[in-house]
Amino acid sequence: MNIAFSLLFTLICFVSGFTAFPAQLQASNPQWRIRLQQELATQSVSTKQLEIMAMWDGKYSSDEYVFGTKPNDFLESVSSKLAPNSSVLSLGEGEGRNAVFLAKLGHDVLGVDASAVGLEKAQKLAREHGTEIDTKVADLESFDMEVSKWDGVVSIFCHMPSELRKEVYKKIVGGLKPGGILILEAYTPKQLEYKTGGP
Repeated sequence: MNIAFSLLFTLICFVSGFTAFPAQLQASNPQWRIRLQQELATQSVSTKQLEIMAMWDGKYSSDEYVFGTKPNDFLESVSSKLAPNSSVLSLGEGEGRNAVFLAKLGHDVLGVDASAVGLEKAQKLAREHGTEIDTKVADLESFDMEVSKWDGVVSIFCHMPSELRKEVYKKIVGGLKPGGILILEAYTPKQLEYKTGGP
């Protein structure tokens, strides 16, 4: 398999897990609530995953888009490497800026994230841009990427601990179709020295 990818940095920090239905959405879209309940009904949830989910839900809880609505600069600069009408998996999608950008280019995008709040905003952003994306609340440790499913996998600052990172990258290799592309941007441990924040 010829997998073209750009590794700018080595990922650090911890994975975004998934959790039970967040309280923030109790007063939100009832159809979204039902979908989340169905998605999470059969998934086991650890205390750590609950904490991570709550952290990201809190981060995304304001009306503003924490990382903006424009796509990541690096992703935008290499997006032409994806073949037209590609099936794309975006890991750690958050509030949808990258998935919406790719969908507007004509790709079929699934955005996966720990935060139901973030993904609800991602769907809202897609509607505002007149496009559609699929989203799934999931834990990357148990998420099934399937075999030879994706033309492209996008991982933009998707934070994972080192052991999980190794396993997820193995899944990515198996999940990409022959000639598939991994688009990756992340931090080195040196980033910690700058004390600029992060998860």
